[in-house]
Amino acid sequence: MQLFPTNIKARMTKYLGLPKSLYLNIKYFGIKDGLKLPIMLAGKVVLKNCKGTVKIGSPLKRGMILIGFTSTPLSTLKEHSVWNIEGELEFKGNATLGRGTKIAVGKNAKLTIGKHFEITANSSISCHNEIVIGEKCLFSWDILLLDTDGHPYFSQQNELMNPNGKIIVGDNCWLGCRCLVLKNTQIGSGSIVASGSLLNKKFEKTDCLIAGAPAKIKKENISRTKS
Repeated sequence: MQLFPTNIKARMTKYLGLPKSLYLNIKYFGIKDGLKLPIMLAGKVVLKNCKGTVKIGSPLKRGMILIGFTSTPLSTLKEHSVWNIEGELEFKGNATLGRGTKIAVGKNAKLTIGKHFEITANSSISCHNEIVIGEKCLFSWDILLLDTDGHPYFSQQNELMNPNGKIIVGDNCWLGCRCLVLKNTQIGSGSIVASGSLLNKKFEKTDCLIAGAPAKIKKENISRTKS
């Protein structure tokens, strides 16, 4: 049995950033487990911050988390991925984060990513409070998840008016290209989000087609696969 599909294995052989991969894994998992290389980085991955904690909720194996290798026909070799971790990052299992993917987890924030997660390319997750992504989720390109407004504003009584929120993406969700997912959004399991949608509220129903800016439920009782 091959550890990786042939096309991914070829890209890893050509583009693997071995020194960065060794540094990152030993930093978070120690020498013994770090040398297993559960996280493998392409050479174009920028390590902006390697702080906080990283957990993998499955037995550690080589290449469980791949960052910066996969791409789309619109991607180029010039695109950099970014690793900027100051808080807590937890992978529940295997994950693939394509070329140009950027992940930031602020201090005291937590990002949880479910098993069999994939970003095709060029998407960003900026977590300053809490973001939870379920199992078997697929993200297309140019997607942004943002659980903060970035800049606070206050009332005349000095009360914070726009606190950070939380984002929850259920299991088996598919987000089309150029979606913007803002704080306090919830996406029900089995849902598909159409390209170019803007989400800023809770969609608790499962198996829905969500579309629009701002987004609304367009259809219910849908499925990503044939029954």
